[in-house]
Amino acid sequence: MDEEYDAIVLGTGLKECIISGLLSVDGLKVLHIDRNNYYGGQSASLNLNQLYERFRPGQKPPAELGPSRDYNVDLVPKFIMANGNLVKVLIHTDVTKYLEFKAVDGSYVLNKGSVAKVPATDWEALKSPLMGLFEKRRAAKFFSFCQQYDERNPQTWRNWDISRMTMHELYGQFGLDVQTIDFVGHAIALHQNDAYMMQPAVDTVKKIKLYYDSMMRYEGLTSPYIYPLYGLGELPQAFARLSAVYGGTYMLARPDVEVVYDEAGTAVGVKSEGETAKAKLVVGDPTYFREKVRKTARVVRAMCVLSHPIPSTNDSSSVQMILPQKQLNRRHDIYVFCCSTSHNVAPRDKWLAFVSTTVETSDPQSELAPGLQLLGKIDEKFVEVVDVWEPLEDGSQDKCFISKGYDATSHFETEIQDVMDMYRRITGKPLDLDKEDLRKRQEAHAMAVLRKRGRTPSRWRGVVIKAASIALVLALMHTVMHSKYFDTRQQAVAGGSTQVALPADGDGGVHGVGTAAGSMGGAADAGNGVEPAGIEQKEGFPDATAEQEEEEHPAEDVEQPAATDGSSGAAPQGPLACEATGLCSLGKSRRWRGPLETNRQLRDMLDYVAYNKEIVFITASTKDQAAAVNVILQFRALGMDHIVLHGYDEAFCDALPPQYSDIVSCAWDPRRSWQPTGPFWDTMQKRWEITARMLLMGYNVMSLDSDVAVLDDPYKYLKHPVFAKYNVLFHRDGVNFNNVNCGVIYWQNLHRSGPAMHMVIEMTDRTLRQREDPAHMKSVYSERWDVAASTWDQDTWNDMLHSASSGFPVIRVPQEPIMEPNFFKEALDNNFAANGRLQRLDVDWPPEWHERTVYHVSHIEWIEDLRFPAPPSEAWWAEHQRNFYPPQRNASSIAFMDLVRDAAPGAPLYEIGKPWAPPEGLPKEHFAFLPPFWVSTWVYRGQHGWWGLQPPAQVIAHGAYSHTPGGSGLWKTYINKGYGWWDWEVSEAYGGGNALGLPDDPKLMMLAPGVAFYAPTEEEWVEQILKMARWAEALGRRFVAPNVPCDASWLGVFDITHEERYGFEPNRAEDKDVHVWPDRYDGMAVLSFPDFLRRKRGDPAAYYCHWIRTITPECIKALPAFVDAMGWMERSLTPEQATPNEGNTLWHTEWAGAGGLDGPGAQPQQGLQTEAERDTEPVKDLVDAAQAVAAAQAFEDVPMLFLGAVPRFGDASGLPELPKDFQECYLFQPGRALDSSPTTTLGRDVRAARRNGSAVAAAAAAQVALH
Repeated sequence: MDEEYDAIVLGTGLKECIISGLLSVDGLKVLHIDRNNYYGGQSASLNLNQLYERFRPGQKPPAELGPSRDYNVDLVPKFIMANGNLVKVLIHTDVTKYLEFKAVDGSYVLNKGSVAKVPATDWEALKSPLMGLFEKRRAAKFFSFCQQYDERNPQTWRNWDISRMTMHELYGQFGLDVQTIDFVGHAIALHQNDAYMMQPAVDTVKKIKLYYDSMMRYEGLTSPYIYPLYGLGELPQAFARLSAVYGGTYMLARPDVEVVYDEAGTAVGVKSEGETAKAKLVVGDPTYFREKVRKTARVVRAMCVLSHPIPSTNDSSSVQMILPQKQLNRRHDIYVFCCSTSHNVAPRDKWLAFVSTTVETSDPQSELAPGLQLLGKIDEKFVEVVDVWEPLEDGSQDKCFISKGYDATSHFETEIQDVMDMYRRITGKPLDLDKEDLRKRQEAHAMAVLRKRGRTPSRWRGVVIKAASIALVLALMHTVMHSKYFDTRQQAVAGGSTQVALPADGDGGVHGVGTAAGSMGGAADAGNGVEPAGIEQKEGFPDATAEQEEEEHPAEDVEQPAATDGSSGAAPQGPLACEATGLCSLGKSRRWRGPLETNRQLRDMLDYVAYNKEIVFITASTKDQAAAVNVILQFRALGMDHIVLHGYDEAFCDALPPQYSDIVSCAWDPRRSWQPTGPFWDTMQKRWEITARMLLMGYNVMSLDSDVAVLDDPYKYLKHPVFAKYNVLFHRDGVNFNNVNCGVIYWQNLHRSGPAMHMVIEMTDRTLRQREDPAHMKSVYSERWDVAASTWDQDTWNDMLHSASSGFPVIRVPQEPIMEPNFFKEALDNNFAANGRLQRLDVDWPPEWHERTVYHVSHIEWIEDLRFPAPPSEAWWAEHQRNFYPPQRNASSIAFMDLVRDAAPGAPLYEIGKPWAPPEGLPKEHFAFLPPFWVSTWVYRGQHGWWGLQPPAQVIAHGAYSHTPGGSGLWKTYINKGYGWWDWEVSEAYGGGNALGLPDDPKLMMLAPGVAFYAPTEEEWVEQILKMARWAEALGRRFVAPNVPCDASWLGVFDITHEERYGFEPNRAEDKDVHVWPDRYDGMAVLSFPDFLRRKRGDPAAYYCHWIRTITPECIKALPAFVDAMGWMERSLTPEQATPNEGNTLWHTEWAGAGGLDGPGAQPQQGLQTEAERDTEPVKDLVDAAQAVAAAQAFEDVPMLFLGAVPRFGDASGLPELPKDFQECYLFQPGRALDSSPTTTLGRDVRAARRNGSAVAAAAAAQVALH
């Protein structure tokens, strides 16, 4: 071993063996080492005894399963694409001489709840339930294009550049429905999810060509897959033989092997058993490089033994089955793999079936249920969950070239791409599998295989591929053209299988394409074939036929509600929320990314993204981008994708994680204000500039903040006659104030010259002009006038509303005294006049809305006939105009008004103080506040309002601003998380791989559910938590911030007065059983959330108070939030790891003795009658830090350590101090006072009055607090 090599390869998995063989063929000196005493690693094949020893140590297989030696069970079962890159590598390296392959019988896909075969012949295409009658015509055109496409021949492009066009756009060109797109994308192109839809179409077109080229690779195949006899375990050994032939050295059973690095961290060799081998580079699987890889996913696989073929697969001995994600409402496909004695992997009358998927929940095995249900009776089942790892770097610097883990797919296409990428990184050149000698070897191999089968090989493989491609297209066209003869044709074909006759003449020409029942030319052509000239016209023939058919039967272009063959075209996951309004844009809107500086760019964006003249416009800062992505995913779950995310600059869009950059449309405006106000304020202002232009271009705009949750299709309500009459609908700020909230606004059907349009233009223009000249604004108001805060959009929008209501120009700058006497009073008088026009309209909500409204009759507050704000006289405007704007425009406002005029050329636009002649026929426009059930704000932290009702109400929930120490954005995401409205994949994408945002494989410590932790003051609460956080630090863990008892005396709390504005009317019979907490919380301490654990245990109305003191960027590093910890356990731990038990719970006996999950901490913690001080229980006394550390040592390896009791430290001085960055948390800074608020103090008064038993005092205190 003490030698020098060009490369050392660690591990004998398939990928490593392929690389070893390729490098050896290239002439490199290779040393190949494995810690195991067998070849294969994760891709090994086991006999039955080995399988039982791996999964059920000590058990022997039942005799009825047959001889152990007859089993070859792949740990990572995957079929091979017959014309894919792995086959090319096999031929390129001549490894085929060590192996024998056999075809796979069929490829199947789950579609609309049933299993269907992916068509492999014309007859299968004819009878396939995957497409309806009209859809087969469209599919024929689509497949024709894909098969004819040649990126080297522009004549095949149809003037489409599919290297730039997205696959979504290409599908749209052919009008394919969602069912067809689903099986094409997942069962033919073999994509694992729908992210490909927004990627260049060329890659998917190549995958489709590969599928059908593979299906026609050898004559008579009924699927595109092949599989080696005796299983995949033969492949690593074959490549090992290849490497050995070319001089490679192999060493097995080296368990202590480790990589050697130089001072710069570059791999220079490996050492084992006291020997060292030097090398220029080291290759290996992730298990040899734990510090250089990260976990990207988990895969769950079930290995099953059956005594029958899989039902609904025509008794096939080998099949692949794909269950697309949409069919199951998942994020990842489920794969089913089955083979049998036909491939020498099982005894006669036994089948091996494998079901696999990427793990999405804390119960991986249950995720396999849809696939397992398709297998029928299962004799034996073995389940394994494995982590998928990938390298952190590409190896160019440290010379460590690491393979990725094996994914959940049942085919090799994704894995061979990893091999080819590794080869390119190692050698600096791509693996050329298209050389002329390779093509000759491929042809020789194909002929040899066919001769083994006793068939005559084609002399020209190209004929096979081209003619077979045409056969599929012609079969689809035949279905369309002869559908009225469907029953007769079915009887005719039933007697014999469909075949494609492809004899080659001496010149390699095609004599004919026919079927058992006749060729495409009709019955008269049966057996005669099609002349070569017809084949040469194949590129135009299917389309020409389809076009001719369309001319002859134009009425067929109108899609009927249900096709004649019974297909419905419904969305794969059943009825979508968006179907009621016809705004299901998912799969129809196109991804867009770019600046919106010009109107041309804006029109391009709208052309790509908007749907039926509707656009959702979400604005976010960089720190709130994850929350915005969560909102977009909520819309997509409802079937809508006409959404654009708007941020400060291009870097904002670059920050989108890869899995979202392919599906999220993202835009920015690079123009900056004349007086820059910073990214946040500039971005908030830019959204109104862009909104104004979109409205002028004739679009309806829904503008949203990032801190919302979309719980139902908004358009179901907005397009209903109840709301359709209103042109402007604003979210109301609070529950009883006539002020707007900018978080949710919807504009519809605006006239370009109308008062509603003027509100948007004037609001934007006024803000820009004020920011252009701060000196002027300070001279009008005071030196405290601030270019950002004093132009806060919400205040200016209030001015716009009051101006449009009163018909008088209104401006009020809150908390800023104006220099001009009496002007502010005059403005307030006009505000009151405006409020006087606000009408209340009682509405009997439609029955289908009752699940959102809870009560059935309520009101809308609205303004009829918005007005243009006109000064009372020219003299008044001349005197007071300076209060509204500086006297001169600057570049920002000039540029904006130029864009406004360009967006609506020739449209007259109202300007305050200038002559105005309204256009003839200008319609009246109306305003309304969206009712509380539709959208309401979390006005007081901890208030449930609509969100606490049972069943849940709200269409959109919105988190309001609050002065928390870390700002508003971070804690507002916890509203979504706590109510179950958060996609934890977003946290993982933005947090570095897990829901906590911590390094891989974090270890946490938390109080077990049921433990009651209490302190008489919040200061003492924080002091106790600091000790537990320091204890966790000593154990190498993070302590999860515990939750506050909701009746802690130091929480501010108020009655929820049961009035209509808070969510329902308790005197109504239908509302008498509605559960609402009697209290709502304010101050700086808690949010109240549903307690899902207790709800599952039988308390359907259980809530808890989530402590939010730690939800700041600094504090959350030291004390992970409780909600995050729950999400992490659900996503990353097994149910056993996430549930307290003797193996993971310190002081389990004390915990169980106090009631376990039903202990004192699980008792109801809220209510007017539960005012007594609480106790901490159970408690465990600890002498000092040493005892505390020693007590937890037995649980060193568990990811979550539960504390079955609250520790009470005698001497905590020995506990380590928290790291310096943890000490930046304000909670741990000595002398730092906890923030409070006036309402917290008032809430304490309410509590005190209750405890004193004075109902009168309690009621009085509550009224003071509420007002």
